[in-house]
Amino acid sequence: MLQSSIYDEGLTPDNALLRHLHVIASHMSAWLKLLGFLSMVCGALAVLTLVGILFAWIPFWLGVLLYQAGSRASRAQDPQEMAAMLEKLRSYFALLGTVVILTLAFVMMFLVYFSDMLAHYGAEIGAVLNLYM
Repeated sequence: MLQSSIYDEGLTPDNALLRHLHVIASHMSAWLKLLGFLSMVCGALAVLTLVGILFAWIPFWLGVLLYQAGSRASRAQDPQEMAAMLEKLRSYFALLGTVVILTLAFVMMFLVYFSDMLAHYGAEIGAVLNLYM
């Protein structure tokens, strides 16, 4: 979790700011739980496909992180719960960012590979079509 915080140093948080953060977190709670649940359902449905069996754990895990953040957000009156909620969101965004970067890398490799293949076979298909025209 957090290594050190202002609470370890004996500083008191601004009560108005803390109350405002609690209101924001409590409004986020339902949405985080809903999106987490939907992501877990998508992960469960992805298992039904051939490729989905390999990658279904990603949306499921992302859903679990969001749902846990939503649960923490509903109890975010305590600064430690707020920190725990933010830690879950940090994990969510770190995993999602990693997945997006890897997906973009695989798409680029796929496009490079198939563009070469398309250029090779496209020339042969053009030659065959010229024979029949």
